[in-house]
Amino acid sequence: TPLYSSAASDVYKRQGGHAMAAGLQLNAREVEQLRERLNAVAEAQLTEEDLRPRLMVDAQLPLSEISLELAEQLGQLGPFGEGNPEPLFCCGPVLIREMRRMGAERTHVAFRAAEAAQGPWWDCVGFGLGERGESLTEGERAALCFRVRVDVWNGTPRVRLFVADAKGGLR
Repeated sequence: TPLYSSAASDVYKRQGGHAMAAGLQLNAREVEQLRERLNAVAEAQLTEEDLRPRLMVDAQLPLSEISLELAEQLGQLGPFGEGNPEPLFCCGPVLIREMRRMGAERTHVAFRAAEAAQGPWWDCVGFGLGERGESLTEGERAALCFRVRVDVWNGTPRVRLFVADAKGGLR
């Protein structure tokens, strides 16, 4: 039963949707009452653990095992979506270099990562990880959670790692 069904079935007119959508119809004057009830139920039922973001990692993948061929093969597993999530990998500790924040509000990061100074070095981008970028220091080691994708630049395919999370300051 959706949370809003048990919390305020007398407040809204209709409900609908599916497992990933909470559709309901209510009068505008009832919005605050619905908000209060939902917050009360959430406070009573949810724990700090429930609210902690989680990443479900599919496998550990050393950067030395990444290749264009692997990225292309992973892409063939798509299309990705709710019933078929894109594989998420982790690795570390890895070296970080050329770290920079990007975007109009500097909310994203771009950097290069490798297991060893001699490489190979992989281009990485982390959308929404601007704050996290503070812990990614040039020359230090970090752990990464990432997706491997083929990115075409000027007609040339190349591998790019799309970072979902990162933790710097590792040894």
